[in-house]
Amino acid sequence: MNESLVHFFISCRYTKDFWAEVIKWFDNQGVKIKHLSEKDIMFGILRCEDELLINHILIIAKQYLHSCRQNKSLPSIKVLNLKIKTIHQLETMIAKSNNRLKAHNMKWDKYKNY
Repeated sequence: MNESLVHFFISCRYTKDFWAEVIKWFDNQGVKIKHLSEKDIMFGILRCEDELLINHILIIAKQYLHSCRQNKSLPSIKVLNLKIKTIHQLETMIAKSNNRLKAHNMKWDKYKNY
């Protein structure tokens, strides 16, 4: 099957459900996103309070969607959350070793380890 990027990342019914769960996940983190437009999903969100965290999560989510497609599995917000948790832990270790915890904490300020 030949899929366009728009179908794959935006219009597929499984992807739509997944992005709705991502928005709820952001809300649980204290990051208010009412809607993710096609442009937001494809290119990121500019000029907002939590820009670094949001765009990093969007990249992780898109990578995860690609992995699901390759593995012929449906995306799960629980699995995405585990991936985010792992990346947060890794970045925390790197920030500590590079004496950059302040910048790291600013980016991940609203992230709650569920």
